[in-house]
Order: sequence, then C-alpha cells, then structure tokens
Amino acid sequence: MAALLRRTGSAMAALLAEPLTASTLRRREVLRRLDIVGLRLSEAADHHATAAIKRWT
Repeated sequence: MAALLRRTGSAMAALLAEPLTASTLRRREVLRRLDIVGLRLSEAADHHATAAIKRWT
C-alpha cells in the first residue's frame, strides 16, 4: 500500500509539473479519484479485520 501511495504521489508531482491543459486536468482528476478509491479500500479492509477479530474472539 505504501508503495502505491509513493507512486501516486510521484505521478501527481510529475503531472503538476506539466503545463496546465485540459488533458492535464483530466489526468489529475483520475489520479485524485484513484487515491480516494484506495482510501476507501483501506478503510473497508480495516473494518473487515476488526469485525473478524470481534467475531472470533
């Protein structure tokens, strides 16, 4: 997960270094949405792990 965050961060940094165009804005939005999906997946995994611990202990 940390490696993915580093790659996303470096991809965003590279993207922001480019000139501002419609294409750049679209790619920035895609990266932002992927970041949000990753956060939600992480939260869901945490909740599932907590539920499993509560159920079997």
